[in-house]
Amino acid sequence: MVDVTLVRINVMGSIPQWLSNQARSRSVTDRELEILGGLLKKQSNAEMAAEMFISVRTVESHVSSLLSKFGEPGRAALIKSLEELAPEQGLTPSMPAPLARQARSNRFLGRVAELQLLREDWRRTLQGSERLSMLSGEAGIGKSRLAAQYAAEVFNTGATVLYGGFHEDISAPYEAVAEAVTPYLRDLSISDLQESLGTLLDDLGLIVPNLKHHRSEPDADRMVDGGVGRHRLTEAVRILLQRLTGTRPVLLVLDDLHWASRPALGLLHRLLVKGELGRIHVLLTYRYAELGSDLSSFISDTYRGLAATRIEMSGLSVTESLALIHSFNKDAEDPPESRWLNVYAETKGNPFFLTEAVRADFGARKSVTGTGSVPLGVAELVSHRVRKLDSGDRALLEAAAVLGNQFDVDCLSRVADCEDHRVISMTERAAAMGLVYDNKEPSSAYVREEPDRCTFAHEIVRKAILSHVSPARRRRIHAAAAAALQDETIGGPNRADEIARHTVEAGVASNPEQVPFLVMAGRSALASGAFQDAYDFFDQARQYGARTDAVSWSEITFQMGVALRGLGRWDDALECWRESLDASSDSGDLHSVARTCEAASYNAMWAIRMEEAVQLAQYGVDLLRGSEGRELGRLFGHLAIAQGWSGDYVRSSRCIAAEHGIATTLGDRALKAHALGASTIQLTAFSEHSRAIQNAKAALRDLRDADDRWMLSSVMGYLQFALVGTGRFEEARALRNEVSTLADRGGNFGALLQKNRIDALLAFYEFGDMQAFALYAESDLELCRAVGTGLEAMSYGYLGTALFYSGDMSSALTHFEEASRLEKRTAMTGWGAGLLFELLAYQGNRTESLKMLDEYRWLMPAGNQANTCGSWFWMLAVAEGLFVLGEHEQAAQLYENIVDFSRRTGVVCMEFVDGRLVERSAGIAALAAERWDEAERHFLSAIDIADRLPHIIEAAHSRRFFGLMLYSRGAPGDIAQGTTYLTEAHEAYERLSMTHHAKICQDAVTERAASGTSF
Repeated sequence: MVDVTLVRINVMGSIPQWLSNQARSRSVTDRELEILGGLLKKQSNAEMAAEMFISVRTVESHVSSLLSKFGEPGRAALIKSLEELAPEQGLTPSMPAPLARQARSNRFLGRVAELQLLREDWRRTLQGSERLSMLSGEAGIGKSRLAAQYAAEVFNTGATVLYGGFHEDISAPYEAVAEAVTPYLRDLSISDLQESLGTLLDDLGLIVPNLKHHRSEPDADRMVDGGVGRHRLTEAVRILLQRLTGTRPVLLVLDDLHWASRPALGLLHRLLVKGELGRIHVLLTYRYAELGSDLSSFISDTYRGLAATRIEMSGLSVTESLALIHSFNKDAEDPPESRWLNVYAETKGNPFFLTEAVRADFGARKSVTGTGSVPLGVAELVSHRVRKLDSGDRALLEAAAVLGNQFDVDCLSRVADCEDHRVISMTERAAAMGLVYDNKEPSSAYVREEPDRCTFAHEIVRKAILSHVSPARRRRIHAAAAAALQDETIGGPNRADEIARHTVEAGVASNPEQVPFLVMAGRSALASGAFQDAYDFFDQARQYGARTDAVSWSEITFQMGVALRGLGRWDDALECWRESLDASSDSGDLHSVARTCEAASYNAMWAIRMEEAVQLAQYGVDLLRGSEGRELGRLFGHLAIAQGWSGDYVRSSRCIAAEHGIATTLGDRALKAHALGASTIQLTAFSEHSRAIQNAKAALRDLRDADDRWMLSSVMGYLQFALVGTGRFEEARALRNEVSTLADRGGNFGALLQKNRIDALLAFYEFGDMQAFALYAESDLELCRAVGTGLEAMSYGYLGTALFYSGDMSSALTHFEEASRLEKRTAMTGWGAGLLFELLAYQGNRTESLKMLDEYRWLMPAGNQANTCGSWFWMLAVAEGLFVLGEHEQAAQLYENIVDFSRRTGVVCMEFVDGRLVERSAGIAALAAERWDEAERHFLSAIDIADRLPHIIEAAHSRRFFGLMLYSRGAPGDIAQGTTYLTEAHEAYERLSMTHHAKICQDAVTERAASGTSF
């Protein structure tokens, strides 16, 4: 049986089973099978190269290999022979049309963890177990698209796929069940059906009206609405499914279960609870915001009675969203502009909202007149939901949309002149429809006590509702809100920024008087994460304000930079802050200087403008030196971060000590937490992960109490990497939701990038899905370019790794060369170079490898001291590369340093790219030195760690090298044991489609068997 948990998702689309069979009989590789799929679709070499992330030259090489394996003289002859073979193989029943359309509709991105859960259920199905999976999420989140992708994958294995969709306001209660089974009834003879179903055929005919047979009129007992009739129908469907599962395994997809009738839910429940259906996987999708009492009962009863898999889907990550946007604009030469980051913020990665917004922008669809920028499809969906509210609730919701993305329940009740309980009831009903959510629900431990507030689920949803409110009504609502918030019982001075925003929007102040209001309105928008609105307010304020007022000008320009940072326009933000810094320096406003230097230095560091980052922080420190206040302390922390990621451990450590000293003198817990947070970020630059984790955990509580969201999200982003590096994968995963929420609210794209990278890396380590990782790498590159992070080198490293492991050496080389070229002199220098060196070694390019080793000799870490994360990685990559080249003496010399690295830092795996285990690297160096006992200990430890994490690629690598070590040592029993480990590694590589690595194992076993000598 096929273990589909390791089946590769082909970028070329569905590969028919008959083609897979033909390929296997001719020893065709997985990559060549994808090429065959492209040839059948009449794709050019360039088109296949683009879809598979490989070079045209590599495609040409694969085509040439296929011509040889199929014995055909040319491309046209090969295609013709394949087309002639198709009917002879007996095609499996066709893929249901709705699923086939969904699978072809647009590019599939992300959802790696969800797919793996479904694949695990399919694996159990193949073993004879009935499985139930439930996909839930809001409208447009991609439930049907994920189901279609999974169904296409299952269909390719030769399974039967059934599909039925429920529809709103359709009277036929069993429509989805009838739709699912009808295609398989049409081709069966009446005698076959009667033999299987007997008199139950009449009952089945009640829900499948086009069933071609002559039946008698059913009596009262057989009517579906009666209890007897329902049970007879259940038995008829059960027998039919048993017949299908007896031939081949079945996937039954029932879509939009939230529209299912009570009788249909009863039928499903009886089928699933009774069981005895055979090899079937039932996949249900539904919207959790539209759960009626019937469906809620069905889910709880069914879940309690069966070991069901429940998957709740959320939006695409920012990197996946940018990749989806880019897929609509393939012909554009430039990367997506930063405006798309604002689209992502408005849609929160909902694929439908995102797609509609992009299509509208590209002119494919027109926006509704007067909606501002709300695409037609989104407007229709939101209007459909809102119409389910009564007129009073609709008016309240529209008023809430005017108040902002977040709205205060007390303020709304004052504005609408109604009782609180009326507003609360509306928010509860709107929340049940997925339109808003309560801010005080679980994940807000970091939020201080504040009035009851709700937030719209998506900014684009709020805009769609707002489109129904006239400008005149909006102004009056804003004026009422400004007046209400001046009441100290719900607002007062603490909400001056919000009062100002509503005052501006109400049009009360004249232009000359508006500047203070505009600045306060901008601050209010920043606090609620409305960065575009904030930018517009500050930009307006600059237009009205007098440039001669340096203090005001500095403040406005600084805040505009904060808004630009939240929009992902980091280069523009830095320019604003430099302008603000000039103005505040001229006026002697040291507070503004400190604040601006802190923000600008940190962003310059993320843009990999390290010299500029150090200079900006140092400038602030020099101006404030002697003040010994909090602002100077924070600047020391940011100077430490800039120096640390520039690779200067000594100076950065002194700056951390300086900030900590000021915090101790002042007795300032918040500043001490900031120092510990800065130390976490600094230590990560040197892979000092054990200390980084300790400092981060000591800092988090006080950072939450201080409401320092930017620093908190930044520290948590680096903490995730440190946890992964020390092998604490689950702890890293546990932080993802809070990091995402904090980073979204603060516009911290650096923390978002880190969170997304951790998600992708952990999925890659656990599942080894090369294509998913390559797709992520492409989207990661888009985000780096859009925001201006300067971290594209790592994106190319990810792409190259996926291609290297897939056996596409030439394309991997191109990406690793680019990764190495883009590396700047920072603490990360060595990651790209290490990947390139190792690949050259595996290619057998001895000359270039050793030349590169000589050029980068300065990068090798020194013993008994802190070294940069890049230099540590370089050492581990060099150890493996030298061993592969046969330079065992040089590799052996690295052993003590590798062991020292592990002891000093607590690092288990190098988390930035491939997650290589330090224990495996130590084993390789010990093997090169023929230190057999140490090598065995390291390899066994690596195998144990890889299996526990899990890290399936490292599990295969560790077994391969341990097998080679046993061959080399040649002690009694070593050869047989070595063959076992190499065989296990070979099987794992084959499942992962790592053909080059699989061949290494096979060659080693074959050579050993032929020679009878040790390694």
